Amino acid sequence: MKIVLASQFPIYWIQKKMGKKSKIFGHPTGWVVNLANALSQIKNVDLNIVTLNPQINKSKIIKLNNIIFYLIKNGVPFLHKGFPNYFPLDVLLRFHFDIKAIIKVIKIINPDIVHAFGTEGPYSLAGYNSGYPCLISLQGIINKIFKFEPSLRFLLIRRTEKLAIMNNKYFSCRTKFDRNFILSINKNANIFDIPEAMNEVYFENSWEVKNINRIIFVGSLIKRKGIETLIKAIPLVKKKIPDLVLYIIGNGNSKYKQYLISLCNKFDIYNNVKFLGYKQPKEIVEYLIKSQIFVFPSEIENSPNVIAEAMVLGLPVLATKVGGIPYIIESGKSGILVEKENSQILSEKIIYLLRNPSIRMTIGENAKQIARNLHHPKDVAIKTISAYNEILECSKNG
Repeated sequence: MKIVLASQFPIYWIQKKMGKKSKIFGHPTGWVVNLANALSQIKNVDLNIVTLNPQINKSKIIKLNNIIFYLIKNGVPFLHKGFPNYFPLDVLLRFHFDIKAIIKVIKIINPDIVHAFGTEGPYSLAGYNSGYPCLISLQGIINKIFKFEPSLRFLLIRRTEKLAIMNNKYFSCRTKFDRNFILSINKNANIFDIPEAMNEVYFENSWEVKNINRIIFVGSLIKRKGIETLIKAIPLVKKKIPDLVLYIIGNGNSKYKQYLISLCNKFDIYNNVKFLGYKQPKEIVEYLIKSQIFVFPSEIENSPNVIAEAMVLGLPVLATKVGGIPYIIESGKSGILVEKENSQILSEKIIYLLRNPSIRMTIGENAKQIARNLHHPKDVAIKTISAYNEILECSKNG
């Protein structure tokens, strides 16, 4: 089976595998990397990855292990940058040139099936318009995110997202939240329930209960992730647990990060909060294992991979009851859910969990059992191949 994965893909991962050093960073898209690695190990799979990248000097083809990468140069000409959010020319042009370039490469590859990731860019529309059977995997849902993170880019992308869903036949979802969103636009959609593949490093380690007052947040430092709510909860926790430490892993806009640091200074908790920046999966695992609660107070989410990663380790998760999260966590059993934007309730639950190690252990074990049955790359790859076969059979029969 010849497969095209059309998706954003981290160029630095490719360069690292080639033994080269790279200073180019972008979104790690770990779920695509993990799935690609697993698919490439399946017999009779010819795997091709088509990805856009503004930071490379020119378009190129790279064969690495069992995968062929088609890297397409895009973005602002000569500057090696993507279009800024304040002037999203690519979106204003409805990704015309990106879609055209992706389809051209797909036709050269001539695959049996195209698997496009994300409805927030050109990949889903290119997959559909290529003329080949296409499976679209939803990531974040821009029409939902826009309400919490308004921008010109997201305003325009909402239309792109709806077009992709309206016109395609086959989708993979992770929760009832994204399933219901698809069906609200395309009632005839064929939907496959396929979890995301987590990095195997999370399966190679396990969290244990310890008598330490450390908690952790992993995610982009943007407002809709609820990081302000968490920071405002820390002084309330500190009154009861003075030695509390919050690890924050993730990057974001430098101006917003400085604002978060100013909040820490304002509430006299700067020594309790450690901003750690970007970390690789192995490093993230180390900090998760050092912690006793994973706290994720986001304002809107579909199915955050960071929650799945913590659950695979068995680390108890305290998250907000928004979007698709209630379909991932059963509150009181496999995690704890609270209302969004409520620092008081969040602080009370942090104190409750830190003071009750037996509850942390029970919740962590329940979460671990659920997540390890869902998210191992080999299992996800098998489910994905099964979906491909069903789509190809349907396409053959008209």
